Amino acid sequence: MDRFAAHHAQKYSQVQILREHQLVQDEVLPAPAWYELEPGLPEHAPDGPSAWDRLLSCPASLSMCRDSPNEDTTWSYEGSVAHWLAEQSIKQEVPPDDFLGAAPIPAPEGMKLVRIDQAMADYVTEFVSYCYDLGCDEHYSEHMVDLALWSPGCFGSVDYTGLDLKNGILHIADLKYGQGVPVYASKTAQPCGYALGVIRTFAELYETAWEKVVVHIVQPRINNITHCEYTVDELLGFGIYARERLAHARTRKGARDFGPAKKACKFCDVKDQCKPRADYLIDVCTKARQTIPDPSKDDIMTGDKIELYLPHAEELVSWCNALKMRALQEALDGRQYRTLKLVAGKGSRSWKDNAAGRDALLTLAEGDEEGIYKPREMLSVAGAEKKFGRKKLKGIEDAAQKNPGKPALVDRDDKRPEIDRAQERAEFMSDG
Repeated sequence: MDRFAAHHAQKYSQVQILREHQLVQDEVLPAPAWYELEPGLPEHAPDGPSAWDRLLSCPASLSMCRDSPNEDTTWSYEGSVAHWLAEQSIKQEVPPDDFLGAAPIPAPEGMKLVRIDQAMADYVTEFVSYCYDLGCDEHYSEHMVDLALWSPGCFGSVDYTGLDLKNGILHIADLKYGQGVPVYASKTAQPCGYALGVIRTFAELYETAWEKVVVHIVQPRINNITHCEYTVDELLGFGIYARERLAHARTRKGARDFGPAKKACKFCDVKDQCKPRADYLIDVCTKARQTIPDPSKDDIMTGDKIELYLPHAEELVSWCNALKMRALQEALDGRQYRTLKLVAGKGSRSWKDNAAGRDALLTLAEGDEEGIYKPREMLSVAGAEKKFGRKKLKGIEDAAQKNPGKPALVDRDDKRPEIDRAQERAEFMSDG
């Protein structure tokens, strides 16, 4: 059974697992004092499903991240606006276009206010339409689910929950507005965690025997839409495993149980200060070198040797850059290094003010007004999509073309098809 943690499900039926949860709930270790939630519901639980991919691999990250500031970024702020738009569109049963120009969330300090433009409305429309096309009898948006059976005080908010009552199917859809990292529905703990909360909620409200749960990931900005089906027994079995790991994370032993891994560390708040992760990355390179049969006999890095190092190259580069930034900040704060020193970087030149710059340029251009300004630049296809929206762009598709991207090496589990070099060469020869 090739399912995410499915081997934990084979011993249990739905009724047995739910009953076991109720019986052992009081035996789960209590939350420590620092874990107690402040008055008023926070936006995210520290061990909510969005953190499960990290916590199940690295229990120590629960305590490591507890004091880290939850800093907003441009991307998280933009994503929050997109999720607000999806929620309101579904709840009010109106198209996202109805909210064009709205700025529903104040800008964090130092950031530009995000207003809902046509591009965002079009992307969110794709998500909303996808959810409606599931054909559910009932649906909910940003439905808050209680996950206390799996971890004290734990909760989560599900972007879209759909109930297919006729067929006994629960649908959980998660909107990913980012475009930097593709996210897939299979073997991802976050939507499985949401599914557990949904199962618990609707097991109490309906007599329907849920046959299966389908989790969906919709990432419209990179046209990445995936889904994965689970039986309820598989998910509840996974829940037993998750409960054990989350309980372990709240113990003193768990606070020292580090499990650095590529996926677990990706979005960890303290990954760049984490010594076990640094040891892990160094160990990766050491093991890669040990894999080479006899390094002393070959001084040339050939393809088979390069392949041993490249899967972690992005992590290593990111880690090194983070170390440099941290060392720089500490030097600015007064730290003295034995082998490093703080110097001024290469400066830049600028006009003292626009009026003085304009007068100087007119002198150089001998009064030619047009000669002192850059030529106007036409909007790119991406720029036109952002300004006018994806739907309007479809009306002028003949004027645009899709240029091939530069070849890139990625992990084998990447969903993109592999380039067939032999076929490319044959097509090139036939064109000639």
